[in-house]
This record gives sequence, C-alpha cells and structure tokens, in this order.
Amino acid sequence: MVRRESAVRATILDATERLLADRRFDEITVADILAAADVARGSFYFNFESKHDVLAELVTRAIGRGHSAARSWLSSSSDGDVRRAAVRQSIGEGALLWAEQAPVLRA
Repeated sequence: MVRRESAVRATILDATERLLADRRFDEITVADILAAADVARGSFYFNFESKHDVLAELVTRAIGRGHSAARSWLSSSSDGDVRRAAVRQSIGEGALLWAEQAPVLRA
C-alpha cells in the first residue's frame, strides 16, 4: 500500500523525534531516519532536503505548541483571579511542552 505524502512526512517527523529522545542530532543520519520511519530514500528527499529541514519543522511545530500554550494567558483581558488562573494554566502547559519537546528543543 502506498502512503500519502502527508502521512510519509508525518512518519518521518515522528521517527526523527523518537530518535532525538535517545541520541543527539549530530549522531543521527538520514539512514537512521529512513530505518526508523520505514520509508524509502526517495520519499525522504521528496519531503525534505536534509535532516536539518526535518529538525527545522520539528522546532516550528514545538514553537507552535508553545504559542498555543500561551494563548489563554496572552488573550486574557480579565483582571484578578481569572488572569492569574490563565497565567497558571499557561505556565503549566508550557512546562509540560518543554518536558515533552526537550529532545527537539535541545537539538
């Protein structure tokens, strides 16, 4: 069965993220990503120019999640308890994000 390119792209991103949990970025090769994602070299290069492009997309995705975590705080025009609750929620979501995305953000 042939996978859709968007699914292949997501598979490559997910596989690279898993590899980053165990190794530094400079220790990971495109061949490692291919094996972890179970995709062909041509599929990789159809979607990305290099492993650095994969990392750039992972970082962009992590930053987007960070913006989402801060949204309740940044968009809150309330004062007092409501604003403090929004700040607490955003800080908690931000800390969780950093914990989950630590391998990507370290790379």
